[in-house]
Amino acid sequence: AEQQSLRFERALGLAVKAAALAHEPALLHSTSTLMGELLLQLGRTHDALAAYREALDFAVDPEGRGRGLFGIASALRVMDRHEEALEALDRAEAQLANTADARTKAQLQTLRGNLCFPLGRFDACLESHQRAHRFAIEADSALEIARALGGLGDAYYQRGELVTARTHFAQCVQEARKHNLANVLLSKLRMLALNEA
Repeated sequence: AEQQSLRFERALGLAVKAAALAHEPALLHSTSTLMGELLLQLGRTHDALAAYREALDFAVDPEGRGRGLFGIASALRVMDRHEEALEALDRAEAQLANTADARTKAQLQTLRGNLCFPLGRFDACLESHQRAHRFAIEADSALEIARALGGLGDAYYQRGELVTARTHFAQCVQEARKHNLANVLLSKLRMLALNEA
């Protein structure tokens, strides 16, 4: 609840207390994953990477390993270690192949698109965000739809298709405002403004 309200420091304090009380590997995995998410949101990337690696160590099944590897890939992306992040993401997808629901598939594809962007892999970037959008709609997840629309805006911007990029950024911002998705809104408002300049 604190995380959803963007009170990340308070959420992290609660997660640390939960981790201190946890003894079973599944609970240790869950608390480490949550701590990784929160640390990443707080900009403490190296600590987040360590938490995700701990989550991977505590994982008891392929789904847990996949979540840990996804977190590692997310942290490596912020650290501009894109090739390493793609390797971790490939491993995450392999672990989640039999259990991933549409929302998880959207998250995986959005991250893949975001990793392909700085590497100049234009076609792969666009294709990943298109897949993410389809999965997000299937999952009926406002957050993943907004993220996918923002990713599509980035992909078209990268290709020089500025009118199409602006359309997707505008849809992303509209979706983010409608569902109070502050993080997405703040990250894509700037891109919308750039496209209107």
